[in-house]
Amino acid sequence: MEKEKINKRENEEGLNRENKSEEERETKYIQVSKWRRFSGHAFSGLTETDSVLVKYCPQTLESVSEPANKTLRNMTSFALLSYAAFSFYKRRQIIKRMQGLSSLVGVAPTLLSWSGSISLIFGLMNARPFTPTDD
Repeated sequence: MEKEKINKRENEEGLNRENKSEEERETKYIQVSKWRRFSGHAFSGLTETDSVLVKYCPQTLESVSEPANKTLRNMTSFALLSYAAFSFYKRRQIIKRMQGLSSLVGVAPTLLSWSGSISLIFGLMNARPFTPTDD
């Protein structure tokens, strides 16, 4: 009687082990963080991609993607171009307030022109039309 119970228990444990090994064999996808997905959508013009990664499996290298959101890309381009315009405007105001004396102004106008130039370049690159090519 006890041997039958022990054999039955061992059989059940063996089945449970087999079920676990089957579950372990299934592909386990890793979810991409929300910030990385948002950045992928926002800067899809810079990276010239038409899809954004959602999740992937490190063992098989399979991935699941979604199409890039063009509205979010356009809003990001607008924000970058607006920041560039604001930084150039603010730089001009600072120099005008100090009557053009660069020794009194300090480093602020230079930094504003650098950041404005960089955001202008990135904004224009992100806003350019992109047509995906099939390789």
